Amino acid sequence: MSGSESSGFNRWVAQWKFRLGFKADTEALFSPGRYNDLHMHKQGRSTRALIKFCEEHHYPPDELREMKVCLRWLTLGSIKRAVEGYNRISIRGSGSLSDWQPPVVFDYETPEYAQAVFEALTTQWELLMKLSLPKSE
Repeated sequence: MSGSESSGFNRWVAQWKFRLGFKADTEALFSPGRYNDLHMHKQGRSTRALIKFCEEHHYPPDELREMKVCLRWLTLGSIKRAVEGYNRISIRGSGSLSDWQPPVVFDYETPEYAQAVFEALTTQWELLMKLSLPKSE
């Protein structure tokens, strides 16, 4: 984009932000590596889906506690606290979240299907949450 195209785009974005009630500046919304509500929305949506699946498939409630804490912080807009909760969850390895094999609970499920859905939800959640980890982790 040339300079004049860029400033025109920025004006257009600013007008829409004003109409929609956004208070963040254009740079924060569109710069790579910067945080925005859409990013946390995707993390929250992924966390909610994984929690729902785990609850429906009788994952131990005590094991879901940290995941629910993580979701609560995402809902409140505190990515730092959400990541702290995420880091307390054992995702890989023996006895971890990914080690669990969900039982079949619905008529349309097979053991392979339930496992594949669980793996997809877990992987998506892990990938989205890892985007928020400090670079050294």
